[in-house]
Amino acid sequence: MMQTIAECYTNGTYYLDKYDLCETKQEEENYIHLKYNPGVITASHYGKYNSEIINKSNKLKITNIYSQDRSRLISTEIKDYKNNKRKFIEYLGGKIITNQTSKIKQESVYDNYCKEERVYCDRDTYESQTIAKRKGWFLWEFTYIKRRYINNILKKETINT
Repeated sequence: MMQTIAECYTNGTYYLDKYDLCETKQEEENYIHLKYNPGVITASHYGKYNSEIINKSNKLKITNIYSQDRSRLISTEIKDYKNNKRKFIEYLGGKIITNQTSKIKQESVYDNYCKEERVYCDRDTYESQTIAKRKGWFLWEFTYIKRRYINNILKKETINT
């Protein structure tokens, strides 16, 4: 991070405008960011990475995203259309660092479930779920559940209706 910031200031990628506000040359910043952080992907970098669709059917789509030189797997996205599930996995140095699973069930009850696991030092897991039940023509009852686990031990749970 420090090398990225230092180079951005040194070569003029970060500069002050006429009102003395810090401005950025976005394309140059993206290039420098990739130079020092090749394993970190952000939305602005998708054009610089290589994506490959492994499997695509009307029930399943699996997409891998690789580094520019195709030497590292950055992320995998699995869309299961049959079961309304989505799984997104991010890798760093060949290890899984983020594993996100989400599912939406829409019948008479709307149920949206999302689980995100972050693996750096501890296994940090966040679960969120929104359940909506129709009580009348325009009347819905919502329940919001949020849980946080560290190393599979529940640390915090919040339920709102």
